[in-house]
Amino acid sequence: SSFDKKAAWGPFPGGTPDPITFTDVGDLANASLDVTGASFVGNIAHMDTFAGTVTSHREGSNMFDVQLHINKIGNSIAGNSIYFLEGLPAFVDQPEEWAFDPASQTLWLQTDDGLSPAGRDLRHKVQTYALNVTNAEHVHVKVQDMQFFGTTLKAQDGIDGLTLESLQFRYPSSGKRMLGEWRGAAPTVISDKGSKFTVFNCSWYGAEGHTLAYEGTSPVFRNNLWEYNDWTGLDRDVHSGLGGWILDASGGANDLFERNSMISNGPSVAYTCGRGALVRMNRMTGQADIQNDGALIQVRAANAVNTVVDHNWMYESAKGFRLDSCSNTAFCPDQVNNTISSNVVMGTNGMMLKNDYNYYLNNMALFGPFDKPHGSSPSHVFRVDTGRFATENAHSTVEGNVADTADQKRGVTRKGHENIYDAAIDEQLRDPRNLDFRPRVGSQVDQKGAGAYAAGEKQYWIPGRQEWRASVPVPPHQSKTAKPDLDLMFLPAYGCDTHSIFLGSSPDKLELQGTLRGSDNIWFKSEDFKSGSTHYWRVDATTSTGDVIPGEVWSFTVEQAAREVVV
Repeated sequence: SSFDKKAAWGPFPGGTPDPITFTDVGDLANASLDVTGASFVGNIAHMDTFAGTVTSHREGSNMFDVQLHINKIGNSIAGNSIYFLEGLPAFVDQPEEWAFDPASQTLWLQTDDGLSPAGRDLRHKVQTYALNVTNAEHVHVKVQDMQFFGTTLKAQDGIDGLTLESLQFRYPSSGKRMLGEWRGAAPTVISDKGSKFTVFNCSWYGAEGHTLAYEGTSPVFRNNLWEYNDWTGLDRDVHSGLGGWILDASGGANDLFERNSMISNGPSVAYTCGRGALVRMNRMTGQADIQNDGALIQVRAANAVNTVVDHNWMYESAKGFRLDSCSNTAFCPDQVNNTISSNVVMGTNGMMLKNDYNYYLNNMALFGPFDKPHGSSPSHVFRVDTGRFATENAHSTVEGNVADTADQKRGVTRKGHENIYDAAIDEQLRDPRNLDFRPRVGSQVDQKGAGAYAAGEKQYWIPGRQEWRASVPVPPHQSKTAKPDLDLMFLPAYGCDTHSIFLGSSPDKLELQGTLRGSDNIWFKSEDFKSGSTHYWRVDATTSTGDVIPGEVWSFTVEQAAREVVV
């Protein structure tokens, strides 16, 4: 679109008349545009995202009228609202942008290199679902090693035993706003409440709307990837108050969600689990601030019983983690016995822990959002809530947690299992901003055994999808702030137990440093790296048959030491 302002609209009028007049507080008036006829996508009051048509605007004005296709607006906090416009030829001013006029059947497109699209591979969506699976509960259908481009699948009603393995979904779902259709995009569907199924090693990229509509019992999601999905946040056509999501499993139960990655997606929730779920070893980062109420992992009230969330990374996003309850005024007796343990939540709005009779153990809540979100941000990143009723969280076990800011007025903590709350927590940890969350030897965190890691181990757990080659370098690729005493760590390649470490001062001059076997994934350097120096490294994986899988070349720069001034 021509502009995308993180700006508030003026006060919403009472009710939801069509059209509604919005006021842009940014630079629309200076854009030299008449946006009448544009498609409008707006996230209203941080929750619902709706689409419509600009019915009236004149060049030089910040006010425009929109006919929305909704049943109602849930609330009207204009300060938490953002929007974008699309669909007019005048907006096509950057590579890979496009617009379509159905009346004249004209497509405007700016290619990635600015050259004519004539004779090039130019594709458009022609179908919603390429594959429908139904009534297959007795044959245990397996769909494997396929790529869905501009289309997806629907599996529902009688799919017990279904397995989806190594499927790639590229731009699987999209809306049809430029054709005048305002309903949300049709997602990938795996839905049968009584069925158990498995989704293994699949990936979704570039979907619009909620990416996967799911319902089932005891499903398995393992080693999957969701990346750059739902950047409109346009997930439904009615007000719900629930925001949007990438995967909503809250209609199911006993799901195993393990070693999945969710990277740079758009809506308010990355994953919300089912009742009695096990959610472990997942890596979630970069969730957009399109809808700012939700979490990277959210346990909704109806599913907050016997659920385990452990050993996950949730970082560098507006949202972190939340455990909900059914009431804002009373104890919810059937929403207890949840275990939230050994999670790392960094650079987000933190952890919100509600109700009572739960277990909050060895979590690490570090720093608020690195970028200021467009909504509110709490003053504490580790929050054991106490405001809903007189004994909220009084019986919850709260032990071994680490945070730079915390609000914990209640909870049971045994002697020797104290929590470490320290505004200077950076000094107690190796290098958390570069994803090294181990305690420094001798620190309080080390002595108390707090946090999700221990000092001196040969293995460093890194959650998320295991790729076909080594991935997730620590320190991160192109870091400019690595510590001189760093160790090189990585997520091992899937199915490989031998990894060779190469290091050098240039990407084409790497020397073998050593080989790690089994689950070991830390290369310890005998001496510190020089301040200000840049280094390149690579990890080659070896399969059980002896095939070598070369890794990517990564780099890091050691931070400059503070200059000592002698007076």
